[in-house]
Parts: sequence; structure tokens; C-alpha cells
Amino acid sequence: MQVQKKSHKTENRLNWATVVAWMGVIFYLSSMPGSKVKTNIPDYVPHFIEYAVLGYLVFRALTGHKKEPPGPLKAGWAITLCIIYAVSDELHQLFIPGRYADPKDLAVDAVGVMLIVLLVYFIRARRTRT
Repeated sequence: MQVQKKSHKTENRLNWATVVAWMGVIFYLSSMPGSKVKTNIPDYVPHFIEYAVLGYLVFRALTGHKKEPPGPLKAGWAITLCIIYAVSDELHQLFIPGRYADPKDLAVDAVGVMLIVLLVYFIRARRTRT
């Protein structure tokens, strides 16, 4: 029994370490001056992907891999935490040369988070019922 508890603690720490590492990636990318950010893809695509991944990682860290379905409260917390981070990321960009806070980017971030968290929530809830 003791081995299982340690295993869950280790998994939980690893899950949260992954969240922090991904937040670091987002922070690093947001710290690049505007002149260095040149891509051929629309701006909303990387925003959506970055925050969909963050949403998944935070939801996984909050719920783990339990057999019972995740509660809707944990999905709500995952969404809330990620949107708070997205707001802080947009504010951070105010201090980066050539970058600015864009409400459209924040909206895309929020959609990415909500879509993935709700998708994973419903898939896991359905899987645990059958």
C-alpha cells in the first residue's frame, strides 16, 4: 500500500512539474521581441495550441489518472487557472519591445483551454461510466 501512495505522489509532482515547464515555454516565447517573431502561420494558431496543451496539462495535474470520473469543479479550476495565466502572459507582453497585449489573443487562449479541458473531461467521464 505504501508503494502505491509514493507512486501517486511522484506522478502528481511530475504532472505539476510538466505544467510549470510548459508555462516556462510560453513565458519564453512571449519574451521574444516582436521583431524576432516571424511565422507564415496566423498568430491565433500558436496561441490556440500553446493554451490547449496547457489546459490539458493542468487538468491532468488536477485530476491524475483516477478510475472515477473527474468532477466538473476540477475542469472549472483548470480552465480558470489557465485563463489567469493567459491574462498574465498578455500583461507580460506589454513590457516586451514590439509586443502588446491583445484581447483577441486572450480570447483564442481561452477557447483553446476550454475546448481541450471540456473534451478531455467528457471523454474521461464517458469512459469511466462504461
